[in-house]
Amino acid sequence: MTDLLPLIRMSGHAVRAEPLATLPASAASGPVPRIQQVAQVPGGDVPGGEVLAVLDTRGLVWGLSAEGVVSDAPLIDLRGAGGFAEPGPEAGLRSVAFHPDFAREGRRATARSTSPTARA
Repeated sequence: MTDLLPLIRMSGHAVRAEPLATLPASAASGPVPRIQQVAQVPGGDVPGGEVLAVLDTRGLVWGLSAEGVVSDAPLIDLRGAGGFAEPGPEAGLRSVAFHPDFAREGRRATARSTSPTARA
């Protein structure tokens, strides 16, 4: 069988990751918090000036500025919605999509995994 992918050549480019922020704990033990996604908030003009949304699988979405400042309170708190599965590799809040005018409308769509007995 022939190699169907072309040879990937080294480019000399590099990526360096540096810590930006520490989010508040969402549990007393285990991985605290459990970050699932980082998404840009449309326009970046949400209350407090946050430009990124950081999802914690336990139902919290925190605002994060470009300077690494975390919002005082979550942008979205779904913990009271019920039905979040116990923390696991594919459990809890999975994704969020913001309305283009989220700062004014406050609308968003979320995807989450729940237990089979969860209320809707």
